[in-house]
Amino acid sequence: FAACESEPSEVRAFKIDRSPGAQLLTPLNSQPAQGSAACWVTLSPDESHLLAVNYTSGSAISFPVSEAGIGPAASFAPQEGLKPLGPNPNRQDGGHAHSLMFSPTSPSDCYVPDLGMDAVWHYKFSAESGELTLSHLEQFAHA
Repeated sequence: FAACESEPSEVRAFKIDRSPGAQLLTPLNSQPAQGSAACWVTLSPDESHLLAVNYTSGSAISFPVSEAGIGPAASFAPQEGLKPLGPNPNRQDGGHAHSLMFSPTSPSDCYVPDLGMDAVWHYKFSAESGELTLSHLEQFAHA
């Protein structure tokens, strides 16, 4: 799986074939990332969903996965327009999600660090539906 920052942003699925003489990566399909500058993808702990974040729009999204590739979006979690932004208007003009990490102790908890808001978003993730539900936003105080 890969994040593609081009406009429009998308996520892509590939099949890996390591057999002698085979093309190593074969494209399977892609889905729109529903945001701007997709920059990170990761599989859910049970590998049922691909989750991605969009840097420029600061959003998170999940997609079901199968042998055929990536299905249409199961959940979209926008962070656009939320305040307060960080103290540097040249770099913190909106949400800027960097990654999405699952808790090592709870497969239903995931976290999205956000440069634009100096914050970490905590989402509850449903492996059954792929739904992302905002649980908590931890913002960091500015000195």
